[in-house]
Amino acid sequence: MKKPIVIDVSMAASWVMPDEQSDVGRRLLRELRLAPFRAITVPLFWFEFCNILLTNERRGRISKNDGLESLATVHSVRMRVQDVSDHYQILSLARAHELSAYDAAYLALAMGAGAVLATNDKKLARAAINADVELRTALTPLQM
Repeated sequence: MKKPIVIDVSMAASWVMPDEQSDVGRRLLRELRLAPFRAITVPLFWFEFCNILLTNERRGRISKNDGLESLATVHSVRMRVQDVSDHYQILSLARAHELSAYDAAYLALAMGAGAVLATNDKKLARAAINADVELRTALTPLQM
């Protein structure tokens, strides 16, 4: 059985935002659409993702219709939302890797689920490497 994949908001944004798209993101999106519920994420994910859409709508980068289509695209992956209830671990990871608590939650979920972490966030990608968590990213080693 394949490992679950934790999706953070930066990876999901790369699926729908024109200036953030990558081959890695496109391949992952195709892969996950064929494997419903393999992708997992933290409860905060949907609020973060909606905020990205709203921010880009308000800046005129995407239309309201683009925002709705983007939401539908990410919903098509059928991610399972999984709580990370060890708040002490989140605080510890955030301190150790100089992450926000939000990003530490993605890392904690990947560690706890024995999952791959899919992110394009530089600090979170570095933290995953340092924590021996398997990583899927569009970042090059020089960018991390």
